Amino acid sequence: MFKFKKFSINQENCAMKICTDACIFGAYINVSQSKSILDIGTGTGLLSLMIAQRTDKNIILSKEKIKIMAIEIEKNAFLTAKQNFQQSNYKNRLSISHTSIQDFSRTTHFTFDHIVSNPPFFLHQSKTKNNSKNLALHSEALSFDDLLSSIDKLLSKNGKCDILLPDYEMNVFIKKAKNYNLFPQKKLNIYTRKEQGIFRVITQFEKKISEIEEDNFIIYKSKNEKNIELNRGYTDEFVELLKDFYIIF
Repeated sequence: MFKFKKFSINQENCAMKICTDACIFGAYINVSQSKSILDIGTGTGLLSLMIAQRTDKNIILSKEKIKIMAIEIEKNAFLTAKQNFQQSNYKNRLSISHTSIQDFSRTTHFTFDHIVSNPPFFLHQSKTKNNSKNLALHSEALSFDDLLSSIDKLLSKNGKCDILLPDYEMNVFIKKAKNYNLFPQKKLNIYTRKEQGIFRVITQFEKKISEIEEDNFIIYKSKNEKNIELNRGYTDEFVELLKDFYIIF
């Protein structure tokens, strides 16, 4: 059980466990104007739960119910996320469907203000013996073209879409996205430490061409910085971003 300040995640039967980049993703993306949100490949349900927590204030101010829909194809992950949703304070705003995004996009008539996804990203690497992990990691289960085609159909005209991927795969994704009239607006390059290469990239897409805003985010202080023991060596920007979620802050 992974405990956050306002909810807990059971991840025992889920192939892909909670990771730092997913937590950054959930805390960073701008959902302030979103009334309907789709989480593609929710896994443990972490991203949906973080969004639900963050939009609580919006509900109080606007008195509108913000709906969050999650999609998960792998059965154990689906059951895990469903349980995590039901045990949270946000269960009335969260729903989940055990299906592929390809099937979901073919059968639904709804569009969403915001779509988020940390899609499978192993483009060429060999598979493991763990079928559940293969579904979570390998793009054969969900190709970038299938994902982009679904996003194109499900995203509202003025909607936003945020994607989390490694640097190389993100460059591939951005090139393909243009074929579906989805264009990058903002990029956040995530570094484990500033002296290391890019670890992950968060890119926001919209159905309009715009100059890309680019920023950097560093998780850990350099090893030679003083007071490394404070906050387990996390940078101030990391602490500020995750302070509403991590119990240690």
